[in-house]
Amino acid sequence: MPQAGKTFTAAEWLLAATWMAGNLPWAWWWAAPTYDLTYAGYMLYCEMADSAGILADRTTRPPLTAKLINGARVEGRSWHKADNLRGHPVAGAVVDEFGMLTWEAYKNLSARRLETINHGLGFYRYLGNVGEIGGAGEELWNRAEAGSRGMACRRWTWRDRALDLGCACDARGINPELGTSDQHDAKCSRRGYVAFVENEAERLSRREFDQVYEAEWGDANDLPVYDFNRDTHVTSQAEHSDKLALEVCCDFNVDPMAWVIGHHHGMDAWDFDEIIIPGGARTEQACRELIRRYPSQRQPVRVYGDASGKHRDTRSNVSDYDQIRQLLGAHYHNLEILIPTSNPPVAERVNAVNAAMAPKAGEPRYGIHPRCVHTIRSWARTSYLPGTRDIDKRPDRKTGSPNLPRTHPSDASGYRIHWLWPTSAKTVVEVGVPVGGMLETANDEILGASF
Repeated sequence: MPQAGKTFTAAEWLLAATWMAGNLPWAWWWAAPTYDLTYAGYMLYCEMADSAGILADRTTRPPLTAKLINGARVEGRSWHKADNLRGHPVAGAVVDEFGMLTWEAYKNLSARRLETINHGLGFYRYLGNVGEIGGAGEELWNRAEAGSRGMACRRWTWRDRALDLGCACDARGINPELGTSDQHDAKCSRRGYVAFVENEAERLSRREFDQVYEAEWGDANDLPVYDFNRDTHVTSQAEHSDKLALEVCCDFNVDPMAWVIGHHHGMDAWDFDEIIIPGGARTEQACRELIRRYPSQRQPVRVYGDASGKHRDTRSNVSDYDQIRQLLGAHYHNLEILIPTSNPPVAERVNAVNAAMAPKAGEPRYGIHPRCVHTIRSWARTSYLPGTRDIDKRPDRKTGSPNLPRTHPSDASGYRIHWLWPTSAKTVVEVGVPVGGMLETANDEILGASF
């Protein structure tokens, strides 16, 4: 999020860390993509230290080095040349504008903490705006958002800034915390900022707006496929219920294999869990993981998915659905496998999904739990190939990026939505022996809310 005070906050953190750590054999770093950005952050740190009366010395020309009265040292480094990030071990660092981080720069930064991390140091704080898909910055964000060990993240959007402005009026409208600009009094400070954002939303493309104001990784040159919005569709209400059938949505790509787990009730559908298995996964692995997570299921288990899963797997000489029937059928008493005779045209599946996410009338009919980080990312980042209406299936558009489940989870969830609410007539086949009909005993008081 631009102009959000990130640099000021990071300088405060670095000053507190260096003051508490004291005299160490290693320096701390302020790193940024250019010398000008490095200089700005480094000088802000020095000004804070000087104001606190703890700055002993500083340079204002390269090499940028500041010293505190307790012996702590801070150096300014930029990665306009990645070799600038080579050198001695680092006690810790602020990495500014990490969305612009290159893979070579990240490699050199990581190598600087190999020794100090063994001494309880080596902490890096990354800050900045989102950058390009497939870059080192996005990979770091993905790992932190997924809860990787030792990592944490915070997404700060225009809504956070709007709420920080405060509101003295009664915000007449549906959402008293934020609302639209016309719901606030003329003199309300929040009104002006919300109006500014509304104008930006009209001026920018959806992808540009999401990248700048929603902190969503994306490529402004791509046309998004799905009408997905984190603020609208991500909700902690999208939870598991033992009163509803467990619906498993399958995509059988082997790297990664992606299964998305959800419910539907009436005209609402939601996803609350995901199974993502990289590295050449087999259907058997996904089945066993599903059973591990949901060992007891009295309501039906319904499997939706890719019609290509009916074909025999050359590795096992049985189809993916044969394996599902054998493994899940042996564990769950009430198993239904619902697949089309052939996959629907991509445009039909996309239309069905978007009709649920952003219907022309009424509230959105799809929600997803925040824990489904890969599926959320898949909804948000899936785009068309430039100049076409073909979904971009390439795992990497930028060299050096690890393979990520870019479209697989959204494909999986989309098969179920298209089955439930197709936008055109369908010819389907049910594989296996369904037991019982559609569940009619859901508790409306608990599950009737729309997303």
